[in-house]
Amino acid sequence: MLLEERHSNFYPVCSLAELQQHSRIVRTIEDRPILLLWTEDGAVALDPQCPHQHVHSLDRGSVACGEITCPNHGWTFSLRTGRARIGSGRIRLFTVRISEGTVEVALPEHQPRWMQE
Repeated sequence: MLLEERHSNFYPVCSLAELQQHSRIVRTIEDRPILLLWTEDGAVALDPQCPHQHVHSLDRGSVACGEITCPNHGWTFSLRTGRARIGSGRIRLFTVRISEGTVEVALPEHQPRWMQE
């Protein structure tokens, strides 16, 4: 996959079996919270921060039909593109790969300014 080739910084997050068993895992990688989901399309990694009020609420969101819905105000985002279907803005998605039974997530070298504290 070409997108993976742009990332040399993949981090192991959990075993594939653990993700499949729990379907939702939150981990911190280099001080960044990462929400990992097991969906009908496979593993998805995203920043759990909803762009509405910039709070970490998506880790409690409902997942259905390839979308995640923020429990606070009902904004819904595509897990494939990150774009809002209900609401506005987009969520940050990360590249995921499975290597020898381990789920790995690639983090870009730089965060956008709005994500930095």
